[in-house]
Amino acid sequence: MNPLYNTKRESLTFGLWFLIVSLAVLSPIIGIGNLLNDLSELKRTNPDMAQSSAFKTHLAWIWAAALIETALGITIAVMLYKVRVRRTLTTACVLLWARFAIAFALILFAHSSSGTEVDPSIAGGITQSFLWLILWTFYLLLSKKVRAIYQ
Repeated sequence: MNPLYNTKRESLTFGLWFLIVSLAVLSPIIGIGNLLNDLSELKRTNPDMAQSSAFKTHLAWIWAAALIETALGITIAVMLYKVRVRRTLTTACVLLWARFAIAFALILFAHSSSGTEVDPSIAGGITQSFLWLILWTFYLLLSKKVRAIYQ
């Protein structure tokens, strides 16, 4: 029997369940849905721009950011669900910060390489993501209930 995996299945807190479901299901669906919606809107309103090579490069970087963010989110969710040791919380926080940094860097690179301006709504989304990141970091590292689950 592997000591890293929980055999007793201690109850997860509501916050942990919310984080796990958000990372593994909600965030990918909402993120990719928004990306597809924005792409179809752009194709409808500005078809010439959607066909340019600069935009196709831009889009490739945005999809890379979305896929990396999704993969890391699912990895963190599975780890939080299955691996019940103290270092899981630290590792989850490091991966959450890496997920944010990679997505942020790829989005900025996509805009700089294609010469497009960063939409103010993107800046708002980045700020919102950063605030959620801080909240989840504090919750994972400081909550006594969470600490009791990952002993």
